[in-house]
Amino acid sequence: MTTSSTIQVPMNDLSIQYREIKPGIDAALAEVIESCSFILGPQVQAFENAYAAYCGTDHCIGVSNGTDALKLALIASDIGPGDEVITTPHTFGATVEAIFQVGARAVLTDIEPDYFTLDVGQIENKLTSQTKAIIPVHIYGQMTDMDPLVELAREKGLKVIEDAAQVLGSTWHGRRLGTLGDVNFFSLGRGKALSTVEGGIILTDRDDVAGSIDSRMTDISKYNASELLNLIFKALTLILFQLPALFWIPKALPYLRVGDTIYDIHFKIRKLSTFQAGLAKNWIKKLKKFKLNRKDNSRNWVSLAKTDYLHNYCSKNGHIPDMLRYPVRVGERNSWESILNESETHGLGVMLTYPTSINGVCELRRFFKGQQYPAAEGLSHQILTFPIHPYVLQKDIKKITELFLKEISNGKVYSR
Repeated sequence: MTTSSTIQVPMNDLSIQYREIKPGIDAALAEVIESCSFILGPQVQAFENAYAAYCGTDHCIGVSNGTDALKLALIASDIGPGDEVITTPHTFGATVEAIFQVGARAVLTDIEPDYFTLDVGQIENKLTSQTKAIIPVHIYGQMTDMDPLVELAREKGLKVIEDAAQVLGSTWHGRRLGTLGDVNFFSLGRGKALSTVEGGIILTDRDDVAGSIDSRMTDISKYNASELLNLIFKALTLILFQLPALFWIPKALPYLRVGDTIYDIHFKIRKLSTFQAGLAKNWIKKLKKFKLNRKDNSRNWVSLAKTDYLHNYCSKNGHIPDMLRYPVRVGERNSWESILNESETHGLGVMLTYPTSINGVCELRRFFKGQQYPAAEGLSHQILTFPIHPYVLQKDIKKITELFLKEISNGKVYSR
């Protein structure tokens, strides 16, 4: 049983984040029921138009999740059987699942160890006559080095499909991340900077890509009644248990799959529902607030620790990330395990990100037999992430920092 001296701080705002969207849920349900339009109602079009305007792009298409968005982006880019797509081994499994679903082959290229993103300098060595596209994945809020990547892609005639799931709202040289590729996509899943329980967005300035996606939307299934009710039930359940001390309850309910890392190469594409679009009500205001809170909390880890163990997260080429999570590398295995155990015991919310690189995932290992990616593989056994979401209090950050420093006093810990 949790004692009064034990704090409970979730890694991501998986349940307490829904304080912010609870009014949206109430309004979305009322409006949807009144109009009897659960799928592709006016709320979806309004959200797509607003998001396109926010990002400065010509076309925005909403789908049920980020994996759906990537699969459609690949299809619209004419990626299919026999084609190769270059991406990173340090990413969520859905990146390669979508590649496999369209019949293409995922070609992994190792990461830059100090920045955790695709090492652009290694890409050219992986190119073959079958290479058709590159998927850079921005991670934790840190962006891939896009300028040389886009230049290389243009030189070689390759498509760039930008995975901006973890950098929603961030900018680079005055442009929104998620607008730098030929086609780009975001996730609105739980724990993201903007969440609608589930959801995905595709952005592009290319009329041919948008036209290809639009032509396929008529063949894409809607949420059926059971799926939609399950989606609504998830949202309502997360609200009911929104108090920080109760954040573990949704995690304990199997159907929510909170905290699960799910690999499924047979997923089905769904259209964005009116209910999901309704959850994004006042989303620009929410996103701005969340970004400011996360940035302040990221800085607090350093200012409170006042030690060489922690450093400001690296900025690259002048880009200062809007962090989604605060990553710390633990160079000593015993310290790494001890910190995880301490976090579990005290409910601190310090967690792993990806338990292994893509080539080590059991469900995907057969696709990458004999392949090694030293930087990504090493990172998966060193990295932890600290909670920086808007509901982490200053006293929580201080407590987590004190316990962290106590645990690693004899270890080797660094944030880059």
